[in-house]
Amino acid sequence: MEPIPLILSVILNIILVVVIFFKSSLNDIVANWWSNRKAREKERKELLIKMRSKFIHLTRISFLILIRMGVLKMEDNQINRNVLMRNSEQTLVEWQEINDFMVENEVHLPQSARSLYQSFSEMMRNFNGEILSEGPYRDRILEMHSELSVKIDEIVQILENELD
Repeated sequence: MEPIPLILSVILNIILVVVIFFKSSLNDIVANWWSNRKAREKERKELLIKMRSKFIHLTRISFLILIRMGVLKMEDNQINRNVLMRNSEQTLVEWQEINDFMVENEVHLPQSARSLYQSFSEMMRNFNGEILSEGPYRDRILEMHSELSVKIDEIVQILENELD
């Protein structure tokens, strides 16, 4: 008889004795690991759903910001500008809340959605700069909104694919 199968048999029997002795402990470890994993998956899914709704809301907010920036650029009367600014404050607060949420949870975004969001933010800054420097043109603002919406739609699609 060869010593290798005998040695393997002895080692496996020792391992089985240890496993049987610690069976309940190992069972608890596996059960805890499994429940923690399921809880993390559920939290991630809830976060992705929340992110998706924030991005959908961002489509409307970004359009309002572009329009209000254009109107502010065209308005000559300081009193009217102040009224417009006050009316725009809520939109800007919503924008900032969404942006803060995304920055805080950016690590949970899939990489492709993260890069699209960074591209979206850069486009938004560039568009606002363009509106403030060149003045608004209705068709250009609609074009800007369309470009931004495409980015957001792509992000939402990625999130929906992650949720499936």
